[in-house]
Amino acid sequence: NKYQCLQWDYKTHNSSHFKRHGITHSEIRSHPCSKCDFVARCPASLRNHLTLHTNERRYSCKKCNYKAKQYSHLRNHLLIHNSIKPHACPHCDYRGKRIDALRNHLLSHSNNAAAETYLCEDCDYKTSKMANLRSHRLTHSRIKSFSCSICDYKSSYRSDISRHTNNVHNKPDKRFFCTDCNYKTSRADHLKAHVKTHSSLRKKCPHCEYKAVKSISVRTHIKKIHPDKS
Repeated sequence: NKYQCLQWDYKTHNSSHFKRHGITHSEIRSHPCSKCDFVARCPASLRNHLTLHTNERRYSCKKCNYKAKQYSHLRNHLLIHNSIKPHACPHCDYRGKRIDALRNHLLSHSNNAAAETYLCEDCDYKTSKMANLRSHRLTHSRIKSFSCSICDYKSSYRSDISRHTNNVHNKPDKRFFCTDCNYKTSRADHLKAHVKTHSSLRKKCPHCEYKAVKSISVRTHIKKIHPDKS
C-alpha cells in the first residue's frame, strides 16, 4: 500500500481515498495515555504512543531484521536500503544517505586533521583543509597588474602596493639624534623626552652650564670652549 495513515491502521493505493480518510480525524484529543500526560486523537495513535513505554517493536523492515517502535523510525531506516546518497563529504569521495551518517563520517576527518597537510606548490602556504588550499591557489592565478615604482614588487590589488610602499620604502627620516648616545628619531618631541633620561647622569662643565653624560664629552668641550682653562 502506497499510502498509510500514521494515526489509524488505514492503508490505500488511492491518494483521493487517503485524503478523504484524513478528514475523518477529529481535532479533539480524547484518548489519554495511562502512563503519561499524552492524549491521542484516535486509538491507533494511542497504541503507537504506548510502544514508547514498552519494548514492543511492531514495525518490521521487509529487507532486513530491523524492527522499530514507531513507523517514522522505520521510514528513516528504509533510507539505508535506498541507493541514492545525496549527502557528500567536502573532504573525500564519501557520500551518505542520511545527514547524521555524514556527520559521523566527518569526525574521521577532524580526528586526523593534524596528520594531513596540504601544501601550495608555488609558495610556503600550507593548511589542513583542501578547501582552504583551493581558495589560496586563486591568489596565484590572478593577474598582478599593479607594480611598485621603486622595486620589483607586484600585486593584484592597488591597496597592496600602497601598503608595501609605506612599510618598505617610506621609512621616516630620523634627523633628530642624541649627542650623548646612539638614539635617533624623526620627531623633535621624542628627542626632547629622550634627553630627559640622561639629565640625572650628566656631568657639568666647571666653567659654564654645559652638561654631558660622558666625561670625555665634558673634557672635549673644555678644550674647545675654554682652552685657556684646560
